[in-house]
Amino acid sequence: MKKMVATTIIATSLLVTGITAQAAPPQKDLDAYLTSVNMTQQELDKYLMDYMGWSIDEFESISELKFISVYFVSHDRRIR
Repeated sequence: MKKMVATTIIATSLLVTGITAQAAPPQKDLDAYLTSVNMTQQELDKYLMDYMGWSIDEFESISELKFISVYFVSHDRRIR
């Protein structure tokens, strides 16, 4: 059920914003986000790939990454 909700949100956000190119978020912003969720870049990338089939490089900005991943990261008891 969680994957279906996330997939719907993701599909809607991609259609509405018209995002077609892949561009990694700025490293400075990514580092700040990683600190806030207490993960390394490799851990987050693996987490995104395992649960969503995506990598960090597929997001253009940290706000886009937060929008998609905040639900999974904040609701996964293994990360706390």
